[in-house]
Amino acid sequence: ALDRIPDEDWANSWKQNYRPLPVGERLLVVPQWMTVDDLQGRLPVILDLGLTFGTGEHASTQLCMRALESLLHGGERVADLGSGSGILSVSALRLGAASAVGVDIDPSAEHIAAANAAQNGFGPDRFTARTGDVVEDADFLQALAGDGFDIVCANIVADVIIRLSRDVGKYLAQDGIFITSGIIDTREQDVQDALAANGFTVIERRTSGGWVALACKAK
Repeated sequence: ALDRIPDEDWANSWKQNYRPLPVGERLLVVPQWMTVDDLQGRLPVILDLGLTFGTGEHASTQLCMRALESLLHGGERVADLGSGSGILSVSALRLGAASAVGVDIDPSAEHIAAANAAQNGFGPDRFTARTGDVVEDADFLQALAGDGFDIVCANIVADVIIRLSRDVGKYLAQDGIFITSGIIDTREQDVQDALAANGFTVIERRTSGGWVALACKAK
């Protein structure tokens, strides 16, 4: 009987069972096709789910969102490296960041992230999406950083974070924070070593389901 179910039914059936996803203490991931009457006192992060990485379901994304919730006080300039859907940028803006820049190597992510930000009411004055290689093109990031970001998030993979750790200090403002996630626990020590070698001290560590997120400051 399974082969008789039209494809579009499969495409839509998961929507009927989907529930908004609470993350941390204050955020709620809501698909853009769903109307939520009760936000449970949380801040909505509205996304067009299914288009690109960053639905909020993955542990590494949630770890980053929780770190932002803990470390953002309001008014910060945030960079989101490997931004995908823009979920971390939108989360940061919801939590009170003044502005966010999302950078991804995939050109399609630029349009998706900008559309997701717009769904949440954040236009070009608050959110900028750019396409670029965060490891290879240091000049590109340096130009974006200007006087420096207060928070740089990188929810990528350990090898990219290790390479980023060499240059990311140049993109941070005084007392800026580098939030890293997407680190599988077996690679944590490698990342910790690279951060220490590049002058960073870990100020918060979070783990979930074999994934690790580290927030650090330059010494």
